[in-house]
Amino acid sequence: MKKFLSLVLALVMTMSLVTVSAGAKDFTDNDKITYDEAVAVMSAAKVIDGYAEGDFRPTNTLTRGAAAKIICNLILGPTTASALVADAAPYKDVPTNSTFAGYIAYCQKEGIISGYADGTFKPGNTLTGYAFMKMLLGALGYDSAIEGYTGANWSIAVAKQAINAGLNNSLKGSFNGVKAVTREEACLYAFNTLKATMVEYDNRIVVGEGSSAVAISGVRKDLTWNKGTLNDGKIKKDGYVQFGEQYFEKLTRTDDTDDFGRPASKWTYDKKDVGTYVNYDLLVSEYTTKVKGGNVYSDIGSVAADYDLTYYVDGVKLEKDAVKTQSSYIAKKNDDKMGDSGNGVLTQIFVDNDDEALTIVEINTYLAKTDDYNEKKETLKFNEIYGYGDVKLTKKLVKAVEAVELDDIASIKDYKDGDMVLLTIANGEVKTITPAETVKGTEIDEFSKQDYVNAGQKYSYAATGKLDGSFGIDELNNYDNKNLDDKTFDLYLDQYGYLIGIEQVEDDVEYVFITSYEVTSKWMTNRTAKATAIFEDGTTKDIEVNLKKSDDDVVTDWTAGEKGKTNENRWYEYTVKNDSYELTLAATQIHDTDTDKIDSKHVSQKGFNTATQKADSNYYYGNADTNYITVSIDDVNDKVAVDKVESVVKGVKNVSINVWDKAKAKTEAELPNATDVTYGIYTVYEKNKAYARASIVVGDDGSVSDRYAYLYDEPNYERYNKSEDVYYWEMDAVIDGVKTTVTFKSDLPFKDTVLDTMGVEGGMFKLSYDKDGYAVDADKLKEGIDNDYILLSKYNNQKPDDLNIITNKGEFTSEKVQVEKDTLWITDQTAKRGFALADKCPAVIVELNKDSKGNWEIDDTVEYTTVEKAVRSMETYDTKDKFATFEGEIYLMFKDGIVSSVVLVDKVAKDGHIKDNTTGKITEAAISKDASGKLVATWTDNNAYAGSKYVVDFYLVDGTKEYLKDSVTGVSGNKDDHSEISSAIAQNGDYYAVIRILDKDGKVVASATTAVKGFAF
Repeated sequence: MKKFLSLVLALVMTMSLVTVSAGAKDFTDNDKITYDEAVAVMSAAKVIDGYAEGDFRPTNTLTRGAAAKIICNLILGPTTASALVADAAPYKDVPTNSTFAGYIAYCQKEGIISGYADGTFKPGNTLTGYAFMKMLLGALGYDSAIEGYTGANWSIAVAKQAINAGLNNSLKGSFNGVKAVTREEACLYAFNTLKATMVEYDNRIVVGEGSSAVAISGVRKDLTWNKGTLNDGKIKKDGYVQFGEQYFEKLTRTDDTDDFGRPASKWTYDKKDVGTYVNYDLLVSEYTTKVKGGNVYSDIGSVAADYDLTYYVDGVKLEKDAVKTQSSYIAKKNDDKMGDSGNGVLTQIFVDNDDEALTIVEINTYLAKTDDYNEKKETLKFNEIYGYGDVKLTKKLVKAVEAVELDDIASIKDYKDGDMVLLTIANGEVKTITPAETVKGTEIDEFSKQDYVNAGQKYSYAATGKLDGSFGIDELNNYDNKNLDDKTFDLYLDQYGYLIGIEQVEDDVEYVFITSYEVTSKWMTNRTAKATAIFEDGTTKDIEVNLKKSDDDVVTDWTAGEKGKTNENRWYEYTVKNDSYELTLAATQIHDTDTDKIDSKHVSQKGFNTATQKADSNYYYGNADTNYITVSIDDVNDKVAVDKVESVVKGVKNVSINVWDKAKAKTEAELPNATDVTYGIYTVYEKNKAYARASIVVGDDGSVSDRYAYLYDEPNYERYNKSEDVYYWEMDAVIDGVKTTVTFKSDLPFKDTVLDTMGVEGGMFKLSYDKDGYAVDADKLKEGIDNDYILLSKYNNQKPDDLNIITNKGEFTSEKVQVEKDTLWITDQTAKRGFALADKCPAVIVELNKDSKGNWEIDDTVEYTTVEKAVRSMETYDTKDKFATFEGEIYLMFKDGIVSSVVLVDKVAKDGHIKDNTTGKITEAAISKDASGKLVATWTDNNAYAGSKYVVDFYLVDGTKEYLKDSVTGVSGNKDDHSEISSAIAQNGDYYAVIRILDKDGKVVASATTAVKGFAF
């Protein structure tokens, strides 16, 4: 009993005073715990607890007085322990009225604790590592007197025996017995004690009697189980008594492997899983560099020839022939490389002498670029995983990596599109994600294609960093004598400090708008010119241009003909060296002479490209980063030219500028007959983007507000108040991108209002309120670009992010919609459609499904913090064919001319959101008319769906109606088996059809889409 109590004391003297039970995985600071396995097992066994706040505080220590209280709670139970009192002071520094007096007195009486030689207990003191180890050894049966745990050098004997017993196994760093034990160190030492073998003594010689009796000699031996005992094997089946087997019968350890194939311990307590953890007791060596067969032989010795070898790479077990090859490498002084080991590859070697088994595991680290975290699906995808699938040993066995779920890795919700991360992957599943360490903006002084990059410090390549096609590093193979000059790079390092990726940093291009220039008379001598410049921030000044270093086109243009030119009016890229500007004509610029207004409703521009001297048919859009520089004009050298900057405003949502045309500009400058006129908008747009960086606008500043609601579903309730003679009802609504309810007050019942006609699918309304906050009127809003809202419909059977745009003119396109820097536009830049979004513009998805009678009903509503996240969440598509299955309507709501919130109405049935089976396809889907004029659908499948049900769905392209006309049971591969659609639709137009195969449960397993154009019904 005393052995058990001494262990409990040792544990509780480093544990919390507050007894709040929590599994290790429930601690709020679990990410700060170093010894996961120890804390998990000890908390599951209810030996330790967390704090009331739910954390564990692994680095905290505990006082001796608090430990006495906890041990009493464990032995007696909290109720009995709380009634303990001290009749007399147990120690001179523990008076009877002390908080801990009763607990300390009880422990003293039972011989559990002892004080100091001076008669004190020092209840506020902590425990040293030596003292803690001494208690643990005592719990295992080691006799203090026989083993020399007394006298001047007792700590040396304790440390030696504790290490021999394995009590410090897995400790990070060296054991320091002088410092106080932390909570998690106590867990580790106690956890190792559970696995340690207990001891007893033969031929003990004891001197003294009673409480003074002391054993002075004896022969120590490991404690063995008696015959018939069932506990052997609960921790380790070896015939000996481990401490956990003796005192924790509900605790069980079994052999297992982790996801990477490493030998592991699976722990259960009271038949409940605690967790599976790598058995580091079997680890003999590990490497993060190339491993030679001779290295392994040195690590494990002659057992190499006798033990069975199992070899894993990224959780994939190698086949017999590959293992046989690797086994042959394990020999004295053999320089052959083991497997795919190398820089940054964690190679671990485990030896189980009991089972005569040898396990070698390789774990690669991969660089990856993330996509945005999907709030709806709670998943994270990767735009790219560099080098994955190129590891030689497992190249043919590698599995595709799916999206990572929040349940598996909690940290994924913190990642956004374009983040560079490090992954470990086991058999196709991502197991860890950590941000890649980045050395930003460094120049490369020297590099070797095979070995390293020198960027002020030498970085050796990681094994997965120099594979063909790996991110960035392979770019260096295209080296020439110019590509490192004045270039900077971001270097990505793995967790071991090896270079795993390189990315050239795009130079931050800066632009300047030149209104006029003058080449000096000393051109032949100094090659300079003077110019009047307006910078992107609206700053104006005269600059000196170095024509010798500037672009050849600039030199030719500026030095030919006129030596001084007014109305240059072009954008240039520039760099500055020694106060001299070097210019290059910007290729990304337009002069827009048609747009007459720039504001949040009018964000687009297009025009003549003054660099290429060609018309640019694309549209470019202002967004939150665009600088609008409004300038005035005047008579300069008989030309209508820029006079000065009047205002600078950033963001298209913040401007309202009336743009002057040529006639207006001449009038303002009082030069009615001028032929050289500055007017319109001069814009430089972002390279490879569709948005404007800066616009010089000739014109004047000129501003608008209301609130809108998307109402849907039938009223939640309706009541009539006789005394007021009014009706009240409540409706579901989305206002400003937030789900809410609106209470209406009217002298008419709901069925007699305009709201009754909208149905469950909802509609856009402008609400009026009375002084009490009741909605008293709802006006149907006008749809259209220049009106109250825009309906984007349908988002049906397109690739991810593709939306069909329906404008107020009834136009139909099928283009990709993008959102960037608070502007939404379609990527077909020949279409004039772009919209400014409010800051952090929210969105709500309203999910509709049909009930058993075929009527629409609200299934769910989900809120999103941004429009982009909402659009991404609708990407329910087959991972191979990227086939989207969202169908519905998207409403853009405006406030002061800016999109203030978005509603997405999803009209796909639940089974339509199920991912398609990528092994099955429909081919040769087509629509035609038979001799009688009926519409006929034909298709061929891949013989995988005999007896399945074929369904043909028809929709009008504008999404206003849905026509499901027929379904048949198909015969696999029979092209002549078809569905005849007879319809009374009295319209002409473009249609599309979706042919789907459903399994016996009604789930979609394959699908195809085909166009139907110009049919008359």
